[in-house]
Amino acid sequence: MHVAHSTKTTPRDARHLRTERTRARIADAMTALIHEGCDSPRAVDVAKRAGVSPRTVFHHFKDMETLYVEIIRQNEPRVARLVVTLDPALPLDARARALVEQRHEIYRVLAPLRRAVQASEEARTSPAIRAAGRRLQHVLARHAAESFAGELRGRPDRFSALERIAAVTSYEMWNHFVHVQRLGAARVKRHMLVEVLREFV
Repeated sequence: MHVAHSTKTTPRDARHLRTERTRARIADAMTALIHEGCDSPRAVDVAKRAGVSPRTVFHHFKDMETLYVEIIRQNEPRVARLVVTLDPALPLDARARALVEQRHEIYRVLAPLRRAVQASEEARTSPAIRAAGRRLQHVLARHAAESFAGELRGRPDRFSALERIAAVTSYEMWNHFVHVQRLGAARVKRHMLVEVLREFV
């Protein structure tokens, strides 16, 4: 006997969906304000941007840590899509150039959020943000290892080479070129590419 399953949305399902949408809208509002240059958005500013009351913000996020968790949950997939596996058949120079291009785009996307973290003592000590940073480092380290697997295979200093590649393609290096030396994108990427290729000379 075939039993038909109801797809009707229950009141509880509808409430859950509304809650998820409101939480996402609040997190999106804070992210948008940060990307527009507001490093430390106030709850009232976030509420206004999200189209809700300040009370609603505090109802859905009991503290900043829970809001950070939601922002990370939304942004990690966006960053992950920028990490693209490189074809090992490509010449070394092409792979190195592609890796640097990806790093540049990732850091460009993350830069406003990183500045906001540095501007907030609470954000700097956030367990959720620290954990997200470690996850990103792990993903980028694995990406570099896979991208240059052929060249690194059998090298006794393989892990040291990967550590140096991680350093010269890090957010900190990128940020120094962009915001301290104030170099244009082309020169930033060129400097990073030269440093990566030095590992294989």
